[in-house]
Amino acid sequence: MSDNVGSFLIMINRAKKENSFKYLGVILIFSIASIAIQSAQMYERGFILGVDSIFHMNRIYETMMQMQSGEFNYFLSLFSFQQSARIVNAFYGPAMAYLLGAILLFTESWVKFQLVTSFLVNIIGAIGIYRIAKKLSLRDSIALMSGILYMSSYFVSSWNLAGSFTSVGNMLIPFVIYYGIEMLINEDHDFSAFGLGLSMGMLLQTHVFSSLLATITLAPFIVYSFYKCDNKKKFAIKLLLAIILAILLSLNVWTGMLHLMSSNELLQTFPSDLMANAVYFLPNAGTGHANIGIIFSLVFFIQICYSVTFWNTININNKLMTAIGVIFLFISSRFFPWNVLGQKVSALETLLQFPSRLIIIPTILLLLSLGMNINKHKEKQLIIMLGVITLFSVSIAQNRVYERMDSWKSENVLAFPNKKPDSISSEDMRNAIKSKNLEEVLNIVRKGTSDYLPLQHKIPNNEFEDFNPYTKYWTYIIYPNSDFNKEVKNGKIIVTWNNDKEEKTNIPIVKYNDTIIEDVLNKNEIKPELTEIGTIQVEANQGQNRLEVSYDTPSYVIFSIFISSIVFIISLCYICFSKIYKLLN
Repeated sequence: MSDNVGSFLIMINRAKKENSFKYLGVILIFSIASIAIQSAQMYERGFILGVDSIFHMNRIYETMMQMQSGEFNYFLSLFSFQQSARIVNAFYGPAMAYLLGAILLFTESWVKFQLVTSFLVNIIGAIGIYRIAKKLSLRDSIALMSGILYMSSYFVSSWNLAGSFTSVGNMLIPFVIYYGIEMLINEDHDFSAFGLGLSMGMLLQTHVFSSLLATITLAPFIVYSFYKCDNKKKFAIKLLLAIILAILLSLNVWTGMLHLMSSNELLQTFPSDLMANAVYFLPNAGTGHANIGIIFSLVFFIQICYSVTFWNTININNKLMTAIGVIFLFISSRFFPWNVLGQKVSALETLLQFPSRLIIIPTILLLLSLGMNINKHKEKQLIIMLGVITLFSVSIAQNRVYERMDSWKSENVLAFPNKKPDSISSEDMRNAIKSKNLEEVLNIVRKGTSDYLPLQHKIPNNEFEDFNPYTKYWTYIIYPNSDFNKEVKNGKIIVTWNNDKEEKTNIPIVKYNDTIIEDVLNKNEIKPELTEIGTIQVEANQGQNRLEVSYDTPSYVIFSIFISSIVFIISLCYICFSKIYKLLN
């Protein structure tokens, strides 16, 4: 009897080792695919400065400098955005911003940073799809190809190609949807409350819109699973625990945003033509967020046609995933009346901006549903077909990077629509990007992105263009900034300048309701006049003037940061101990 038990334990340990080696093999295959996609950039050692890159480079540089200098301020931009004290990271995935700042601190180069983070986005996104595929019991080859297809899509690779932070959210969305699939197929629709809460909390700390999208996607899985499960009380309690964990992990995000939005009138993101930015289908590679290209058009078309033709033969899980995927595909496309909806609900033009963002849900669900159908038939021809599609998709993704490297080697250096300053040569531009002085490129390539600036009054969407906040940002912040000396001390910005005479002077510092402006020389707090975008105007003295800029962070926000950090550390320790326990037993 004891011999039988010993043999059984040996078999379990052997299986665990085999699974570990298998998982390492999966990561290796995804790594090879990612390297193939990035090969042109790795060979050229180039950098892709895309449409959104400078905005995110500034906020990542901010967190890197805060960690390097030890000068922390949760709200104010102390080192970035022309040291204007504007608030960005508190709105935009604060935890992920600090994680990326740590990577920048470690790599010490924008080029290395982009290569490393793009590689990680590819790999993590692919692993997320692989986990769902294996949960659906798909064979290894189909699961691997599904992961590679996902990483090669523009919706994931746009972090590298355009600096789009949506793709960083897309990297994590599969980890949330996994638990929707888990509750769908598990016995009595059971799922991991800890896993769902942790993955959603991490997504909230990365990209709030992506978390909202993931929540909407989970809703039909939750409703169906709750309806079908026998123990509804247990299901509801576990769901509640997951929600509580997600809220605790992202508590600082909620309190920070509510604090700022309740005490300030903030400038919205630019209103976008919804129909123009909805998905369309063209038989080419697909190089933008709206054109999904031939590969994924083919994937969607095959799965939808198969499902319609053989609806009665596919299982309920496939039906539900396909139905949700098709609904999101329709809503994200130009077949949906976005022009009418945009007129009726103008807030969508700023909150959603790009209906094409919704395409990530059909990408996940229809891709995996197609994998389920291929897996069911067990025909080599179908797997070969999927392999050919995957190979073409990787080749197209590789070519996108290759084309961006043509821009890197060109006179302009920067990817469209960015334009290199005429006063800087192409070689100097490339050297600035490669420089270990990470601030150099931020001082050369500047943009008037005005998101979240404080306003005197709300600007309706139809007045946004006339208000022209981008030009005002240049006028009040970028152009005059060189006339002022700014240094950081004790988490505050010290602004020094000289005036030839007593006069009202515009200072390139943004003031929110709880920003504190103190006259250092006279040692008193001042209440400056504000411009249309919240920069300050003060009555300056002749000679030297000196101001101190700080922020009165509410105690409940500080407490929320502490709570989120503690819950994250406890969660991390729980994961580590559970992994060690499984290995030892």
